[in-house]
Amino acid sequence: MKTVIMNFSGVYPEEDFYRQKAGDYEMVDFTHAEGVNCYCTSEAEQEIKERIRAYGPCGIHFLDSGNYHYLSKFWMEMIDTPFPFFFLTITQTCRNPHSLAFCPAEAG
Repeated sequence: MKTVIMNFSGVYPEEDFYRQKAGDYEMVDFTHAEGVNCYCTSEAEQEIKERIRAYGPCGIHFLDSGNYHYLSKFWMEMIDTPFPFFFLTITQTCRNPHSLAFCPAEAG
């Protein structure tokens, strides 16, 4: 079971936390993907799901920044049995007076 690092913003090559155990991770490059920042188009959703399908749902998945929270849903859709879910997020404010989107960081 590998750790999957989903690199959308290009930040991960600047980090080294995942390099501590060589070969224990797989970086999936989405830096050129379109329709993925904050909201995901249906075309981008299909592309992402195709690219992560082979990894399966087990393991640790780094989802880049809070702009890509929707990725959790894509991973969870691969699971067909009840399961415990742990979601850790560190996010900046999501407040946008023109958005109807829900941000868990602002809920309470």
